[in-house]
Amino acid sequence: MPLAQFDTVAAGRAGFKDMIDAASTGGAGVVRRSGEAFAVVPVETVRRALLASIGTVPEVFREDDGIGLSLRGMPFASEGSTLEEAAADMVEALREYAEDWPRLRHAGNHRRMETLVPLVDLSTDEQLTDWLTGAA
Repeated sequence: MPLAQFDTVAAGRAGFKDMIDAASTGGAGVVRRSGEAFAVVPVETVRRALLASIGTVPEVFREDDGIGLSLRGMPFASEGSTLEEAAADMVEALREYAEDWPRLRHAGNHRRMETLVPLVDLSTDEQLTDWLTGAA
């Protein structure tokens, strides 16, 4: 697999096209900064890996006057008169959570959500809805 590696941000900036080329042909681009390495890979590759690592299958349940949706082991639940409404409500809750992540990420009870937030950030509303409703 092709790999484009750069030891500094300046070198990575100059070689950005090479990183994109490597990622688009099944490889990756890597840039190092302050002892950390950052990768450039196709978003869909990352999304699939994040979905697999979350290990949570959305659960649908009946409510008195509608449908409920929850993510087992996660602090999210939604309701709607239809599954689509419940999913839309859940997508909104996930987006709000991702917005609050910079503040929440250091709290011990939120650290396990570190893969959910990038999944939300890298997904469209339609992709999240497909995951939540089992259409994906």
